[in-house]
Amino acid sequence: MKLFSEWLIAEDINKVTKVLTDYLNGRADQKTMQVAVYNHITQNDATGAAVAQQAQTNPAQWNQARQTYGQILTQLTTALSQINWQRVDGSGWIQWYRNGVQTGIKQDDQTPKRYITVAPESIWKALQALPVLARYLNGVQTQPQMELIGFKIASDYTRFVANKDSIVIHYYDPQAKQQIETAVQSFIRSSGISVTDRATLGRSDFGADANNTSDSDVLANRIMRNIDANRNTLMQQVANPMALTNTLQHIVSTVTSQATHRTVV
Repeated sequence: MKLFSEWLIAEDINKVTKVLTDYLNGRADQKTMQVAVYNHITQNDATGAAVAQQAQTNPAQWNQARQTYGQILTQLTTALSQINWQRVDGSGWIQWYRNGVQTGIKQDDQTPKRYITVAPESIWKALQALPVLARYLNGVQTQPQMELIGFKIASDYTRFVANKDSIVIHYYDPQAKQQIETAVQSFIRSSGISVTDRATLGRSDFGADANNTSDSDVLANRIMRNIDANRNTLMQQVANPMALTNTLQHIVSTVTSQATHRTVV
């Protein structure tokens, strides 16, 4: 298993460090740097590169995979509707809500989330098993007016494969966190799927959207503030990409592990 620092060096040094170098030297603005940080924490370069290569070298296989993904989405919508999970299409995502409940009371205006990163070899099995996840989530007990529970996946095959957040579960009741975790673990075991340890990707299992801002956006903002606060140190390392990458890794892993970008998880 790769350590996070090894993963960062192996997969992002030519992308994030280059943008960081340009940013420090005034050749890239803050928005460009922040987009690079956001993509770094949300996109899996290894699987993203693999699906991009598939599209280029074997377009027939890639198109078949896209068609299969679309067919599974249709099947899921039917299967989930039979257990009263309502589908809602969003920008780049498809979400299903338990009992169709999409509103309620939030604690501290936050929406807790549980992320699942599906291993590449389990993509199709995990997708087809989502009704199993829904059934386990049906057993989660919540406080009155905090009944909202839903999960979302990417709306297309390429995005699903390339995203670190394969399945994202949203809920309102923070006291249901352990029940959510139990449901997730039961889903993983009973479905026989493999998942990626998110710590190796520099991400936590739980997060929280707050004040209509996504967890990943808030995390990227926090990382950017730390980059700017450590600008003098980073400037001294511009000529040494390895040292620059190690410092960047330290900033990202510290912010993520301490969850200092959020108040409640």
